[in-house]
Amino acid sequence: MAVVAMCLVCLFTATGVSGEQLAPPGGAFGALRRAGSQLPTAARAAEPTRDPWPSASAIAVVSKPTVAYARPRGTAVEIVQPTTEFGSPTRLAVDRTWAGWVRVIPVALGNQTRVWIPRAEVLLTRTRVSVVIDLSAHRLIARRGRRILLRAQAGVGSPSSPTPIGVFGVTDDLDGAAFSPVYGPRIVALTGVQPQPPARWTGGVRLAVHGTEDPASVGANESSGCVRLSDQAIIELSSIATPGTTVVIQE
Repeated sequence: MAVVAMCLVCLFTATGVSGEQLAPPGGAFGALRRAGSQLPTAARAAEPTRDPWPSASAIAVVSKPTVAYARPRGTAVEIVQPTTEFGSPTRLAVDRTWAGWVRVIPVALGNQTRVWIPRAEVLLTRTRVSVVIDLSAHRLIARRGRRILLRAQAGVGSPSSPTPIGVFGVTDDLDGAAFSPVYGPRIVALTGVQPQPPARWTGGVRLAVHGTEDPASVGANESSGCVRLSDQAIIELSSIATPGTTVVIQE
């Protein structure tokens, strides 16, 4: 099976155009870099084969502005801030460690992009929670270790604007009503972006898993890329998949 993140995908925006693509209150995601543009090639290395249900995953807690690099001791890529654009503490999913460095899943730098941060610059913590979204089965499963905490039907992207596959990290747990009723009660924002937004789309391209005001779309291929859950399921997920949790999206 192929892979995709931030968990569940739906491009969310404050404008509420059919409900997909998120922007912070008072601003859009247009300024965010798309799909790894202007990044060193080495930062876009192919993902290694991984167990979608790890026994535990590391999280890097960023408490101060921190330089991230394309590779250890390589080219500086960005400065990671201690809070996200939505005001949450920055907690990044870690997918590799090496000789005093940690490789993390960055926000909106491209779905296959990874960056390195010196281990001494972050606090490492761990979580046993992980999420897998299966696009063909229209299913989301969250586990703690091997124990299933949530199994839910999921709506996914349309054929013309499919949900991207890959490995992502949760960045924020947001109040859906603060953006638009179309997102339901909660938005679980992911690090990923939608490389194929709908034609003439003017919203942002960040991925997310969220609720919906259209329950019939849960289980269908109708979104602009985000993952839609029932309102009850997204409330449960938001309490389980805290920032830094790894989300795998696969076909």
